Amino acid sequence: MNYSYPPPPPLPSSTPLDLEIRKAVAEGWTLVARDASSAVLNKGGNVRHVMHGIISLVTCGVWLWGWAIVAILGARQAMTLTIDENGYVDREGPKSRAPYLAGMAGLFVVVVIIGALLPDDAATMATEDPSPAESSAPVKAAEEESEKPEAEEKEVASAPVVEPEPEPEPEPEPEFTVAQEQAIRKATDYLDYTSFSRKGLIEQLKFDGFSEGEAAFGVDHVTVNWMKQAEKKAQDYLDYTSFSRDGLITQLEFDGFTNKQAVHGVDSVGL
Repeated sequence: MNYSYPPPPPLPSSTPLDLEIRKAVAEGWTLVARDASSAVLNKGGNVRHVMHGIISLVTCGVWLWGWAIVAILGARQAMTLTIDENGYVDREGPKSRAPYLAGMAGLFVVVVIIGALLPDDAATMATEDPSPAESSAPVKAAEEESEKPEAEEKEVASAPVVEPEPEPEPEPEPEFTVAQEQAIRKATDYLDYTSFSRKGLIEQLKFDGFSEGEAAFGVDHVTVNWMKQAEKKAQDYLDYTSFSRDGLITQLEFDGFTNKQAVHGVDSVGL
């Protein structure tokens, strides 16, 4: 079974105007409007003036030249394509930007020349007409030089007499020997821990290896009230066990307290 299909529609033929429009679009132009015999195209116009204005402010106006050049090169351009009765396409536009660029270049050259001439003129004026301060500088310098000897003489006359510093006194020798200091520290440690009589504390230090003299020296150089020590010792014994009055007095005397200290200690606990 054979099937027949209708032939495809013929492709539209391209006119010379269509070909010219395609060529312009390839060059970067944008088609804005067209009819059978003409077309209008635009190009450019995307200059970011706000950004360039900010850059000019930040650079204190230095970028104004660059902004002007970018504005000229990026300004919107218009071009019109027209086809005549003979099929020829005529381009109208865009306008040349060369005159604008030439004007900018000339203005830049003029500004540079003026800027180069101004410092020379200012220097010439400064050399021809010295200021009063500069002309009077040599006179002031001479006056200052003449005043210097007088000022130096006054400084020498008014300078205070420096007395020699006294020689430092030699450091005093240590009051105690190392062994004596250790005996004092050991006696203090024992008294912080429990109560002692003077004789009992000396015997304890001798037991720890100190000599008789070192032990006595250490005990005699601690701040202690032996009556208070007798009170504490009597109370310690009663906290541990029971005693009669005479028995507690005898025990305190055995620990090295004097009879007076022992009696005082026993009286303090109420026996």
